[in-house]
Amino acid sequence: LLHKKLMEQKTLFFEPDYDQLFYDDESGISYYDSIYLSEDKQIELNIDIPGLHDWLNTYIDEVLIPCEAGKITLEELNKHFDWKAFHEQGLKLAKEIKKQLPDFITLKYRGPFEDHSGIIKEDVEV
Repeated sequence: LLHKKLMEQKTLFFEPDYDQLFYDDESGISYYDSIYLSEDKQIELNIDIPGLHDWLNTYIDEVLIPCEAGKITLEELNKHFDWKAFHEQGLKLAKEIKKQLPDFITLKYRGPFEDHSGIIKEDVEV
């Protein structure tokens, strides 16, 4: 029964945040470099993908921290931040991550909360 449950389709979202890269809407659990399928089964990801840490740090340093600290408003951020380049790179990175996942896991790219550009209107299946 456990084996069957592990093979059921699961959807994860590739979504940047301060200490996470993946989010599971069903369980409400966030992940960084390991994805837990059950108490004793997890997938260890190789997140040493060229550009991944820079991409995440760009989000943290130029979007998350300034907004959380009140140094910039969301309106001002969205006028100046290059969301197009950010999402292009994010989608490329998501494709690299998808190669590491078993077939029963669907990976969807999700733009961060702060993005009001409208470039990513819906979650994008990778």
